[in-house]
Amino acid sequence: MSDDFAEANRLWFEEGASGRALALYERAAEAAPDDPVVHFQLARALWALGQLERAAAELAVAEANADRLSPLGRTLLERARAKLAMPPPDAPVPTDQLDVDVLERLGLPPERWLDIAFAARRRDMFGLAAHAFARGMTVQMLEDDDEHEMREAAHLARDALAVMW
Repeated sequence: MSDDFAEANRLWFEEGASGRALALYERAAEAAPDDPVVHFQLARALWALGQLERAAAELAVAEANADRLSPLGRTLLERARAKLAMPPPDAPVPTDQLDVDVLERLGLPPERWLDIAFAARRRDMFGLAAHAFARGMTVQMLEDDDEHEMREAAHLARDALAVMW
């Protein structure tokens, strides 16, 4: 796993820094043009950010190199195909704002953060969802569990990438 890919995963799955993660995923994909895992994750990030045509192209690269995946990796790729072929769920902000670095500058009220958290969760943007749930908490309610759930989901999704090779 390249340093760029590892850092992109940290930014995506832990920090919710989607823009910085996307730039590193793109650089990792350029450096590893036949690595199906890198192109698969780039496709997922592009899909989450509403860049469907680019996501489809990256998914095609991953599928063209699927013979380099483990059996579990091929299964995960196959399962993701239908989801990535559909538009992602609506978001309460423009997709270029689905990034912790951007959102923090907007001075959003807690309820807006919760809207973003639910949208990010539906788009598999676990790091962003966890951060948004934490920012949206005004009272200790279910959101504590939601943030924890997103951090766990991020951990599992990252682990799934590791076993795809």
